[in-house]
Amino acid sequence: MLALISVALLPGCRLPGPEGPVSKSLATCRQLSRRGISAAERGKHEEAERLLAKAVEICPANAEARQNYAKTLWQRGAAPRAIAQLEEATRLDGDDPMLRVRLGQMYLATGQIDRARRSAEQALDLNPELPDAWTIRGRVMLADGKLERALADFHRARSYVPNDPEVLLETAELYRRMNQPQRALETLQDLADTYSPGEEPPQVLNLTALAYEALGRHEDSAEAFYRLGLSEQLAGHPAKAAAAAQRALSLQPNHRPSQDLLGRIELARPPDATLRR
Repeated sequence: MLALISVALLPGCRLPGPEGPVSKSLATCRQLSRRGISAAERGKHEEAERLLAKAVEICPANAEARQNYAKTLWQRGAAPRAIAQLEEATRLDGDDPMLRVRLGQMYLATGQIDRARRSAEQALDLNPELPDAWTIRGRVMLADGKLERALADFHRARSYVPNDPEVLLETAELYRRMNQPQRALETLQDLADTYSPGEEPPQVLNLTALAYEALGRHEDSAEAFYRLGLSEQLAGHPAKAAAAAQRALSLQPNHRPSQDLLGRIELARPPDATLRR
């Protein structure tokens, strides 16, 4: 925090507090940040980057401006510059564990496993009940091949957010990798409960079908692959829909719904057209 105070009190960029009102430069910084965020939301990424760069230039001690600038840089693929901005933001606001979580996500995405682990553990030191920190550390452990430790971290995250779809999906996939299909299926059933019937994403349906197949429940697996095919067809992916229906028929050759789905896909296909993936 000493670094934050020493920089934040530079003339022209004074943070609000008992010493007085917000400075003009800080007010301008915040205005530019809002405009930059709005531009990014409208898909005007060059404008957003320009505005947020200006916000950081005017008030370099504003951690929030640097965080927003980092996000914009990251979205356009400027990973090293984005990481540098977020590293400075964490230095300026050392008490915000979510900044360290986001930095850990960037490190992990760029293959910097050790740095990602340190960021996650620093976030946990600040808030040991932060589910996002346990999740990112679980991903770090997974990337490092430490499956049991990754599973433990995902379960710790679930203890705080039991119905988080992302954590449930990653836990189910990890159980599949660990050859525990029954536990994967139980987790997927919890995950399915977070969606309205018929709205489960394709990845959930695919993992469910694979879990049933691994358990030797071929009839249930065929039905799940058929539902996956329907989902892909509705999403406009006829090739993927056909592949799912064919997988269902490989398990249950007389599965009538899958036969019908393949027939509908074939009828909808233009003459001499290749199925779109």
